[in-house]
Amino acid sequence: MKPNFNLVMRWVGLSEGGYVDHPSDPGGATNHGITRQTLASWRGHAVSKDDVKRLTKDEAEQIYKARYFDLVRFDELPAGLDYTLVDFAINSGPGRAIRFLQRALKVKEDGVLGPVTMAAVDHELVLGNIPALIVSINEKRLAFMRSLRHWPRFKNGWQRRVMGETMGAQDNDIGVIDRSIMLYNRHYGHRQDVPIPAPKPAPGKAEGKASAKAQWLSPDGLSKIAAAAGTLGSAFAGQPILQYGLVALALIGLGYLIYRQTQAEPEHA
Repeated sequence: MKPNFNLVMRWVGLSEGGYVDHPSDPGGATNHGITRQTLASWRGHAVSKDDVKRLTKDEAEQIYKARYFDLVRFDELPAGLDYTLVDFAINSGPGRAIRFLQRALKVKEDGVLGPVTMAAVDHELVLGNIPALIVSINEKRLAFMRSLRHWPRFKNGWQRRVMGETMGAQDNDIGVIDRSIMLYNRHYGHRQDVPIPAPKPAPGKAEGKASAKAQWLSPDGLSKIAAAAGTLGSAFAGQPILQYGLVALALIGLGYLIYRQTQAEPEHA
């Protein structure tokens, strides 16, 4: 196992966060970045949302290694490019991440890291072109995200994950593009003393706040809101002004919940 495996695994965990069940996320219920579908495939049988909630960090990391790190041949890629590719794979699928690498290398795009693609990577390493390759893949990854229908709603979180606080690559920024270049420089420039900042997950992801809001917007959650409003409405029977005020407050509160939920970042792009 290469030296930066544990570091990258920790970064991935910080980026993915805890349990989220975002209504707009096509992956559905997700924990540690592992979707319900992925967990079911891994275990070989159907799983419930509760199973996803109970997913441990250790099992999630086993899935990461087998289904993402190994498929993009993390241990064989140059430092920096390994992180760029595995983070892309976890977020958007290994096949897509590999095809974007192949497109940047100008080799056949088949979504498989075979000997031709790996030879092209090795050639770029000899030429000192890995930083340029990292920049190209991350720029194309962001362009792909911008083409998705959810981009207007979730662009801040997605762009921050890939590019950090500032577009492009620079020292001490928190994007995948930035940390990938720093990893490359640390390994090939022998700059072990240079600290690399960790990712900063979107607000609420690590704490599961987005999932709490999603629960209120579920059919069960909305029924609870309606029941509570009905109880309060009965308490104010014969006082129409108070009843109207209660309805208005309920609508304002529901609107706020919906707004806040649409600002959360889905797990997969």
